[in-house]
Amino acid sequence: MTTKDELIYSRNQFFKISRYTHVIIDSDSYLLYNAKSNSLAKIPSEVGDAILNNDYDLLAKFMNHEGLSNKLTEGQFIVMSETDEVQDVLQNHKDLYQKGSWVGFTIVPTTDCNFACPYCFEPKVPPKYMNDRIADRVLSF
Repeated sequence: MTTKDELIYSRNQFFKISRYTHVIIDSDSYLLYNAKSNSLAKIPSEVGDAILNNDYDLLAKFMNHEGLSNKLTEGQFIVMSETDEVQDVLQNHKDLYQKGSWVGFTIVPTTDCNFACPYCFEPKVPPKYMNDRIADRVLSF
C-alpha cells in the first residue's frame, strides 16, 4: 500500500513510482527499466537519483516537464497512485492463460542439484546459490 508520503503530486494528479521500475547506473548514464511494461529509457542522472532516493518532491518538479512526464508515464515507470499493479499483472496472466498464450517462469535458486538428470546442463557449471536478498526480491516481485 502506498502512503501519502510516497506519492508524487503533479498536474493535479497523484502518481507513484512503479514497483516494477528499476534504475540502472551505467558509468555516466542512468537507465530506467520497467519489468511490467518492458520499457527502457535513458534519463537524466538527477531523475535517477530522485527515484533511487525516493525524493518525491523533486520527482513532482520533474513531472512538470511535459516531455519527461510523458516518457515516465508512457513507459509506466511512474503510474497513477490508484493503480494496483499486482492485480493488473495477475489479471493479465489470467487473460493470457485463458487465451492459451501465457508465459511461465522457472526460478532456479541453486545450480547445486543432486537429481543428476542426463539432459541437465548443471553438472557443467560450478554450483551457485541465490542469496536471501535476491530471493526476497523475487518473492516481492
